Amino acid sequence: MAISNIKADFSADIETVWRLVTSLTEYSWRSDLDRIEVNEQGKEFVEYTKDGYATKFTFIRAS
Repeated sequence: MAISNIKADFSADIETVWRLVTSLTEYSWRSDLDRIEVNEQGKEFVEYTKDGYATKFTFIRAS
């Protein structure tokens, strides 16, 4: 499993930042992505890089 730690300062409130970082429709800030496909049930999504690599994510529990 890959782990990434990144630190950045933003001039926005935490709710706005979190909404943008976790959005599956507003990802234009992600220069690495070509597209995101969400399945009909909303329990899985696939991110496709501009190089054609796919990463599948599955929600297994909501808190």
